[in-house]
Amino acid sequence: MSDATQILLLVGCLPFIWSGALFLARASLKTAQGHDSFEKLILISMLAAPALGWAAHQFAFQLSSQPLPLPDFSGYFGGFQGAESYVAHPPALLLPTLGQVSEWLGYIYLAGLAFHLVSLFARIIRLVRIELSARSVSGDAPYFVSHHHFSALTTLTGKSILSEALQSRLSHQQIDFILSHESAHALRGDAALFMALAIVDCLFWFNPFARHQTGRCRQAAELDCDRMALAGRPEMRSAYAETLLIALKHTAGNALPCAPAVFSLGQKGDYRMRIESILQPRPKLSKTLKHSVLGGILVTTLSLGSVQFALADSTSSAFALAFLPAEGRMSSSYGPRTHPITHNPAFHHGMDIAAATGTPVRAPASGEVVAAETVGNYGLMVTIDHGNGVRTRYAQLNSASVTAGQHVEAGTQIGTVGASGAATGPHLHFEVWEGETSLNPMDFMTQD
Repeated sequence: MSDATQILLLVGCLPFIWSGALFLARASLKTAQGHDSFEKLILISMLAAPALGWAAHQFAFQLSSQPLPLPDFSGYFGGFQGAESYVAHPPALLLPTLGQVSEWLGYIYLAGLAFHLVSLFARIIRLVRIELSARSVSGDAPYFVSHHHFSALTTLTGKSILSEALQSRLSHQQIDFILSHESAHALRGDAALFMALAIVDCLFWFNPFARHQTGRCRQAAELDCDRMALAGRPEMRSAYAETLLIALKHTAGNALPCAPAVFSLGQKGDYRMRIESILQPRPKLSKTLKHSVLGGILVTTLSLGSVQFALADSTSSAFALAFLPAEGRMSSSYGPRTHPITHNPAFHHGMDIAAATGTPVRAPASGEVVAAETVGNYGLMVTIDHGNGVRTRYAQLNSASVTAGQHVEAGTQIGTVGASGAATGPHLHFEVWEGETSLNPMDFMTQD
């Protein structure tokens, strides 16, 4: 499994499925819907899944990707003690690999992210213009007005701003309702909350469940501010609901989703829910239900995290070589042997494939080239990172046709056979490493 594919699985696919499951679970708990703490809990749980996936990927990577020591160079001396022949047959790459598809999806995600960030920036500019154009209104309840077309909002600096057009349509009592609502937004810190929700919308633009939940969090914030604005004056519920209808007619769906905009959620269903909540207040969420939901989500989230870590940690076992990197015969295998020059006992950290100088050397698995340089007795050597600490080395090369940072697929030519280091003849020295441990390349050969 390539690194890009694993990231797609851990940070994209599994979290997407998880958020869909939470969406269905939320729909089944009708008594809890619309409560601020409940909606935030669901959203945090949705966002926890990709965070856990990324953490699992990085943690598993760190466990097995420590700097690779350069072993005894005896592993790079080629002898011709073997007689068994292994022939490499690179497959024809007619269809895109899973790694390529993962990378393409990554580019699509970045393009969508850029588009939504530009849209968010445009909305922020609009909010800044509204605040710069606002002028103070003196009185018992000072506030600001602007000529821009919106309803009312509270800025990050704490200003409560009404549009001049809406102000002209409201009575003093109705203006007081709106100011009370905006003050509740300021007390809750909703300007920062709504901005954070807008950023979440950008980061998870591809996930309809997460975006739906950010909308529910905005709605829950508005419902809570409605409750705070009516605290101590329940007899004014009808008048408050009438103010909401006036604001609805004024804005006509002109919502500002990147900042708390009173009475401006933009969907008729949202307004209907708010009016119903104003006229018939919902009971508070019971502690028993809160604890039950919290416990259930915590247990399932931890279980999901365990699955993600298990998948991240299994990368090395899933690593496979489609073929040997060069055509020739194996002149020395992995493991203990007699050093071909010193004739002393030594451990061979790889395998040697004897071949004529200039024989093509091809990558047997996809990955990223991290080095293509001469390293002492190893001669010219190419190192490829296959993700999560798994690396392969190709030493004694006569030439290298790749450079550091280049992505290669299985079958890509990376160089030619030679004897550029300390060697008894032309051959390819091939190694597989996981972290600081060398492994037998033959253990990773795929079976036909």
